[in-house]
Amino acid sequence: TVLVRVQGDPAAVASEVRRVFRDVDPGLALFGVEPLDQTLTTSLARERFTMLLLGLFAGLTMLLATLGVYGVLSYGVQQRTTEIGVRLALGARPGGIVRMVMRQGVGLLLMGLAVGSAGALLLGRFIAGLLFGVTPHDGWTFVAAVAVMSVAALVAAYVPARRAARVAPALALSSK
Repeated sequence: TVLVRVQGDPAAVASEVRRVFRDVDPGLALFGVEPLDQTLTTSLARERFTMLLLGLFAGLTMLLATLGVYGVLSYGVQQRTTEIGVRLALGARPGGIVRMVMRQGVGLLLMGLAVGSAGALLLGRFIAGLLFGVTPHDGWTFVAAVAVMSVAALVAAYVPARRAARVAPALALSSK
């Protein structure tokens, strides 16, 4: 392998490089004359594709987890509409209803973070070969993942919590 530093366009110099090597040794098999950035792109294509897939799956996992929290809490709020209506009719403040539903969301979040963190710690070694500049058990990476998932879950929990706080007591009590 020979690297040649050139100024300007490397493709324009390729024929000159071939000529120089033929002059030095006419029997030398010369192939793969290409710019270094093309060589790097070709050699890293598999790793980049793997990282792209991992990133897409991570994003899909985040979306599914967020939708799961939202779905479970929305279903719970729907099932408890009468109870929430009674609470509001008896003087509960909407902020208290929001806090009640958000507490449920935080409970789901904490369970998910515990299971997910344990899984990441146990399975992290399987992706160690794909990581560059970070270890499978990097603390800052864990903190960032927990923070992002926490924000997503809290936003997902806030929507049904606000909906629960807006339940009209008269309608909630008359619907059952």
